Amino acid sequence: MILSIVIVAYNSNDVLLDCLDSIKKVNPYSDQLEVIIVDNNPPSGLSTLLKEQIYDFQLIYMPNDKNVGFGAANNQGCDLARSKVVLFLNPDTLIVEDIFTPTIKAIESDIDTVVGYRLIDVKGSPNNSYSYFFEYFYLFPLFHLVERFSFFYVNDWRVVNRIVWPWGAAFAMNRDKFVEAGKFDENIFLCNEEQDLMKRVVNRKIKILSHRIVHLEGHGQVVSVRRYKAYFESLHYYFKKYNLSATSFWCFFRMKIKIKQLIGSDVSQYNLVQAFTTFQKEVLNNKSKG
Repeated sequence: MILSIVIVAYNSNDVLLDCLDSIKKVNPYSDQLEVIIVDNNPPSGLSTLLKEQIYDFQLIYMPNDKNVGFGAANNQGCDLARSKVVLFLNPDTLIVEDIFTPTIKAIESDIDTVVGYRLIDVKGSPNNSYSYFFEYFYLFPLFHLVERFSFFYVNDWRVVNRIVWPWGAAFAMNRDKFVEAGKFDENIFLCNEEQDLMKRVVNRKIKILSHRIVHLEGHGQVVSVRRYKAYFESLHYYFKKYNLSATSFWCFFRMKIKIKQLIGSDVSQYNLVQAFTTFQKEVLNNKSKG
């Protein structure tokens, strides 16, 4: 087996089938490529749909009795993987060119390499492809400015490369390195799992490929209050886990929220404000929770 792709499914049948079809179209390795689907919601009927499909790659389907979370499900998928190279892929992605060959080449050449990709939306515009550890939030404006003129600078600037993590919608790494790092932290149910993982990968070298992947970003739906809240809670956990001071960051975020409120009041911004208000009341203002 030359490559293992792990996909976690949760109420994503339609986009997942499109994702699998896109893999089939560009797969250069036939049955030497395996796709492992971990289903966090089997009642959705995904198992039946998959039985109706024909693929040239090997397909492994694993249903869970309940939603165990994104990180835990990816860990399960990795446990089933038979390749030394594992690609973690979101179901709401479309592979538009052969990303597999350069991925395998990069990781086999150096097992410390963690591969990310140039993520785009359905119109071909840039999407979130990588980010920076949040303890360096005060440098974000500078980083984002440089990105506009040199998107791949993170590959060449060693200092910056050490504080970058590829977007969790699609990244690949050596399976043994993933296991050695402790895999995804299963205390994180949703959001920021990849940031936490990269913090623990020894001698990691981030390489963002120019090869494109379409990322539909949440199936094109408005981000819910629940998901925003999960994001804040996981970020709070991250700061506590590594004994990082988060006071300045949350002050910065409060200011960002106020600016968003002044700019407009669409549904997404409303959900963001509602989620942060609840999170602040339940967590940040509750000393008993740290």
